[in-house]
Amino acid sequence: MNRKILRVLIFMTMLAPIVGCGQSNLLDMDKKWIKELNLDSELIKELRKYTDSSFRVASGNIDAELGYKDAMNYKKFLEKNVIGVSFDATEDMAFKLISNLREKFREKGYFIYISEMNSGYSPEEVTILKTNDKFDLLRFEGTNGVNYDIYTEDIIARLTDWDKKFGLDIFATGFDAVQTYYINRPPDLEEFTKELYEFCPDIVDQGAGTLDELKLVVARTKQIYLWWD
Repeated sequence: MNRKILRVLIFMTMLAPIVGCGQSNLLDMDKKWIKELNLDSELIKELRKYTDSSFRVASGNIDAELGYKDAMNYKKFLEKNVIGVSFDATEDMAFKLISNLREKFREKGYFIYISEMNSGYSPEEVTILKTNDKFDLLRFEGTNGVNYDIYTEDIIARLTDWDKKFGLDIFATGFDAVQTYYINRPPDLEEFTKELYEFCPDIVDQGAGTLDELKLVVARTKQIYLWWD
């Protein structure tokens, strides 16, 4: 099975209870970030239970603008001045801390997600953005499938439609991929699987291999993992 499909199975570990393994004390440099970016100190304390990784200013993908169909849409997004921090974590730790902390962060107006997925070959990048709009994550990263003539705006429009129908919780997104799970099961999973394939052929052609296998993965993991190579 393609390793990208294997990643969705790892997601199931998020459903198990996880105990924090670190300390909740703020590091000296944390106070700098909290002050300069107006981050919530209590959330950072919660994060420190899992990692002591150094922060850096979140910058999104260097080519994010290229993912947009209309450059004006990117400029409008920049005017929102969405800010945040990024840090590195092992794949296992990234999944664990996001699983445990995403609801707490969301309640205070932040989203925490994997912004660079390296499948264990190198550390994952985790990003915290100060925003109440889940789709700002895709705008920030410029998530796209331009090789299929699919742009950031197109992906957001499609996810918005699915969000209204099933509810979506975005867990990871980068320049050419987005990973989310649905809250309510689509009533016709077979038709939904076809819709996924039409929108993102790579998930079958370079992943599941068949629509039937994709349907099984989507049903078992409650996961929607799209990428455009």
